[in-house]
Amino acid sequence: SESPDLVSAPKEFGVEITRTVDTESEAEHKFFNKEIKSHSVSEIDDKKLKSFQKSGKLISTLPIDGIQRVIGYSVAHWHSNDLVIETISRKIQLVNNGNYQSLKHLDLYVFSDSFNEYDECDIEDIMEKTVIAQAQYDIRFRYVFFDDVYSFFQIDLHNQKYRRFDITDISHEICSQAKKKAEES
Repeated sequence: SESPDLVSAPKEFGVEITRTVDTESEAEHKFFNKEIKSHSVSEIDDKKLKSFQKSGKLISTLPIDGIQRVIGYSVAHWHSNDLVIETISRKIQLVNNGNYQSLKHLDLYVFSDSFNEYDECDIEDIMEKTVIAQAQYDIRFRYVFFDDVYSFFQIDLHNQKYRRFDITDISHEICSQAKKKAEES
């Protein structure tokens, strides 16, 4: 049988852990790394570059050893609650597939790596749609812990309430420490 990613010692409480994954973005990222990144701008097939740049993607280049090379890209993601709700719905279906360990309480931790800041209206929408999505199932998540890099939300699905914790300072501190370590090496 399947079991949560984290389980308490008496095996009464469990936490499923997941992240939002935009499969289209994942495919674009793989394409970029294989076909475009690290190549000189003059080496890249014009059609590949133009197809990648459509829909607002900006290619970043730097001169490396006298050759202008592609080092990265940026994209303006307008976040969608639908991606978060789809991610949660997949987990609801997983824990109700008939092959899941029975526990007294089950929670879900969702990490959004889209670097979009979610507000109270977004969280209320996610909470409402999650309550509806899991209403038809026997195994239900008690809490959804949602981390969008800027804030951490504890969503109580049973009482339909949530709490927001601002973690912007912590995120900036972690990034600063990572940058410092990278510069030291």
